[in-house]
Amino acid sequence: MAIWRRSTSTWRRQAHNSCVLKRTPDLETLMTRGAIVFAISSLGGFALTVWPYFVWTEHYRFSQLALCGVLGFVPTLILAALATRRFGLPASVGFFACSLAMGVFLYVRLWQMMLAWEAQRIPQPDYPQAFLWLLPLAWVLLISATVAAASPVSTNDPSNS
Repeated sequence: MAIWRRSTSTWRRQAHNSCVLKRTPDLETLMTRGAIVFAISSLGGFALTVWPYFVWTEHYRFSQLALCGVLGFVPTLILAALATRRFGLPASVGFFACSLAMGVFLYVRLWQMMLAWEAQRIPQPDYPQAFLWLLPLAWVLLISATVAAASPVSTNDPSNS
């Protein structure tokens, strides 16, 4: 028995014993899935990146700052690459949004350390003041490069032919 199935733009005939037609998802389903993937990747990526900063709070020490970076940034980068490969554009844009929010969080947290030091409440940070803008910028550029490198290459690109 032959069954006719619709692939992306043409009808094709497949031979098998089943009488069930496999339906392709409609536009509304695809948009909903994309929105869910975006929301989970942006919020989940932000939560995964930010949790060490609430556990270890002595960010005036470079060792604590580096520990928070390793425990937060590395898993987020790995997850961003995997999610971008699996879910494509919605995941990559979600992680880009995560990187922007994390850049702002990191800037505010480091600025708080500098202000507290200036008010003589905590010891002087043992890293340069340029870290205020360098670390958030480096994080945004790193996550952007990661999702750009992990993005699947489109085979429908007319310039490839």
